[in-house]
Amino acid sequence: SLRELLRLYKLRAMKHLSQNFLLDLNITDKVVNHCGDLTGKTVLEVGAGPGSLTRSAFRAGANDVIAVELDERFLPALQILGHAVEELGLNKALHIIKGDILQVEEDKIIDICIGHAEPTPWDDDPEIAVVGNLPFGIATQLLVKWLRDIPERKGLFQYGRVPMALLYQEEVARVNME
Repeated sequence: SLRELLRLYKLRAMKHLSQNFLLDLNITDKVVNHCGDLTGKTVLEVGAGPGSLTRSAFRAGANDVIAVELDERFLPALQILGHAVEELGLNKALHIIKGDILQVEEDKIIDICIGHAEPTPWDDDPEIAVVGNLPFGIATQLLVKWLRDIPERKGLFQYGRVPMALLYQEEVARVNME
């Protein structure tokens, strides 16, 4: 379980990285389901942490999950999850990218992990979705980055109208509402 992995690796949320964990798979399943039908799709996960949304993405039918995680403490837990996915032999894969989501070029990591994905007409159902329990410290910057990419259809948005299920901490919502 996620709690066991956190205990095994002595993982705790780090305040200076504005981390928080969502461990209830019933809730993470609901979050991921807001992206629609993920059967056969690729999911880009922002800040994978211990892999709670990762698991839910696979449970929702995703073929590939690209987990971008800055904190190297979580890499062993994600690798265990990746090995478990491989052992099931379901032709699914977890691709772990250690990096800062603000610095990576999403389209390039998608190409590296799953091969070249074709651009999608804006109104078609894209093969890419994004999920994330966003750290407080980057949530606004990341949203602004994506909003700037939409009109130019660059980065993620070359694949069309990419569905996203993003969790923001209450403090982010309050700051942005004032």
